[in-house]
Amino acid sequence: MEFFRLHSIRITGPVLGLALSMALAGCGLKSTAHAAPAGAVPPGAAVLRQGRLRPFSLRFNGKIEPVTARTLRMPRIYGQYGPQTLISIAPNGSLVHKGEVVAEFDRTAEIEAARENEATYQDLAHQVAEQIATNQKDAETNLALLKQAEAAAADARLELRQAPILSRIQVGIDQANLADALAQVKDQKKINQLKAQADQGTLDSLIAQRDWQKLQWQRAVGNLHLLRLRSPMNGYVALKTIFLNGTLAHPQSGDQIFPRRPLLRIFDPQHMEVDTTVNGSDLGRLVMGMPAMVIMDAFPNYAFQSRLVSISPIAAVSMGTPVRNFSAEFMLLPQPCRVRARAGVHAKRGCPALMPDLTTAVQIQAPPPAPGILAPRLALSFHHGRAWVTPFTGSPIAVRVLGYDNRNAEITGPVHPGERVKTGFVLSEKSEP
Repeated sequence: MEFFRLHSIRITGPVLGLALSMALAGCGLKSTAHAAPAGAVPPGAAVLRQGRLRPFSLRFNGKIEPVTARTLRMPRIYGQYGPQTLISIAPNGSLVHKGEVVAEFDRTAEIEAARENEATYQDLAHQVAEQIATNQKDAETNLALLKQAEAAAADARLELRQAPILSRIQVGIDQANLADALAQVKDQKKINQLKAQADQGTLDSLIAQRDWQKLQWQRAVGNLHLLRLRSPMNGYVALKTIFLNGTLAHPQSGDQIFPRRPLLRIFDPQHMEVDTTVNGSDLGRLVMGMPAMVIMDAFPNYAFQSRLVSISPIAAVSMGTPVRNFSAEFMLLPQPCRVRARAGVHAKRGCPALMPDLTTAVQIQAPPPAPGILAPRLALSFHHGRAWVTPFTGSPIAVRVLGYDNRNAEITGPVHPGERVKTGFVLSEKSEP
């Protein structure tokens, strides 16, 4: 009796429930203790639903850059490879107009070189003119000698025609004279040809020297123009910081500047943009034309409106870190700035003047989006540059992704809210429709 009591106590636990379930199943009844509720999502699946993505806010650091700007550098002077002495340069922040001189270098050496080259060119030009006259005079003299030789040959022929009435000795003398005259004509023609070639060679040499000297003169004059830097556009001057005498400073009068060193930049202040970098994890949240608020460290009491205009398709990787950053540009809108409400701070009326290289903070506050079809990010597969969702019973469907948040993605396509899709499904060529 004691043994049965102990065993009866033991079977009143979880084993009793199992026994009851088996008994009910034997009688044709179904147990509902562990049945899945109606409409439950099976493992590995998710349900598309109607909803909104969570609003997000992003913040990027950058700096102000002009949209239209031209950088002026120390020109490369022909024939000189050393530094040039800076005489004058436009003040930083000054307004200049197109064609106005903004920087000038010492031109004394180039002026002297231009004068010397011009004088040498004029001398060679006179030598060329004299050589042309000499060649013409020599050609006429040689032609006259040739005419004399031809006349002597003609006289010898006339004398030879009297051979029937002359003695044999006289006939021999006339034949010898004719032969000498013809040989002289032949030699004179060859001499004239050689002299003409020599005179033409001398003239060509002088012409080449004259043209080369003219080119040197033109280069010296071009150097004079290069040593005066003129503004290519209307705008403001921003001096560059360069390495001079062991320190970084703005160029000023008296400095020795090497060729191709940047001196200043002329920019249009009416069109400015913010150059910033975007982390790869935030790239999917940005859309072209997205509005953003720009706050500058120099003017913290003002907020400027901007829009996203470009994102670089190539990432920049910093050394020693796997983080990918993309360059992005936000265009500042011509709308007036907004004064930020801050306790105890009174801002002046009117927007401040913006200058390049000002550090800024770009803030993006995304408004609540319109309701759409939301799918878990795990339900998306990417293949051949397209996004796909796979119904729980069916073939993959191509969809378009409109936006993301931390968990969900808003999609559009031939799908409907309430439809079940697979999660963690990797699309392959065999599963592609």
